[in-house]
Amino acid sequence: MITALVIGIFVYFQQGTSTQSALAEQVFEREEIVVKAGNVLLDAFIGHLGNQISAYSTRPDIISFDPQGVQTDLRVLLESWKDGPVSGVVLVDANGLVKFGLDRQGNTGVGTDVSDREYFNWAKTAKESDSFVGDPILSRIGFTKGEYIVPVASPVIKNGKFNGVLVASFLLNEVTTKFLNPLIISDDALIYLTDQNGVILSASIPSLVGVNYLDYVRSIPGGTNISQTLSMTLTSATEGKLGVSLPDETKSRTPSQYLIVYSPIFFGSSHWVFSIATQKDITLSYAKPFYKNQLMSLIYLIVVVLVFAIAGITSYRVGSRIKK
Repeated sequence: MITALVIGIFVYFQQGTSTQSALAEQVFEREEIVVKAGNVLLDAFIGHLGNQISAYSTRPDIISFDPQGVQTDLRVLLESWKDGPVSGVVLVDANGLVKFGLDRQGNTGVGTDVSDREYFNWAKTAKESDSFVGDPILSRIGFTKGEYIVPVASPVIKNGKFNGVLVASFLLNEVTTKFLNPLIISDDALIYLTDQNGVILSASIPSLVGVNYLDYVRSIPGGTNISQTLSMTLTSATEGKLGVSLPDETKSRTPSQYLIVYSPIFFGSSHWVFSIATQKDITLSYAKPFYKNQLMSLIYLIVVVLVFAIAGITSYRVGSRIKK
């Protein structure tokens, strides 16, 4: 009986350990599905926007910079994304000045110089109907000013020569809200969009947006090795997963173990990393009902063993008295 009790206790703790491992693996598997779904959605959205901008850039009124026709086109294009994250669209002339523009709040940005932007320099030598997805940049125009946007551009060609560029932009934080957040299966999961240099472009924790997370981690005691590990994930061409100790931004930045699944996203010259992080302690809390059931089974086993032990002792004593 004692042997049975010892075996029961051993099985209880052994199953507890295997349950923790199984839960961690299940979290990884679910997050991998979410990451893949997020990549598909982002790819479809940006691909469609690029095709749309390419088509609009070849319209006669866009090519000729016809005032009435351009304003109509910009309004129709923007209204087609009224439920999406597209924030605005501008038509830039060959000198890099915004000649026409419209965002969701009616701002135009006319007169803004964008000649130093990557998409403008690309458009100078691009072919008609080509499209370009730029790296995230801080907006200079309208209600998005100071926020991270992604430009999607197509050159405007007139009589075989560069005549300007048509550019639509979308807010990264709205991409997260509209496309990625609905995929999350747990309120405790954190999602991030990061560039390959470690700058956080969009995050569940707003205070981290714009922060170079690699530099941030290096500033923490013992964070150099962690930073190196994260750096490898940001430059990886394939998806992956890891467990790592990071500051918990919701609890005075105390170290906490996280389970992270990540996947690269490539759009032209842009290389982002979409990742989902879940605290390991939160994951293990899902096992509490299992532990409760197992504990009740262990208690039941102990009671049964004690009952049989007492019964055995009583029978022995009664038998001894009879013999006497």
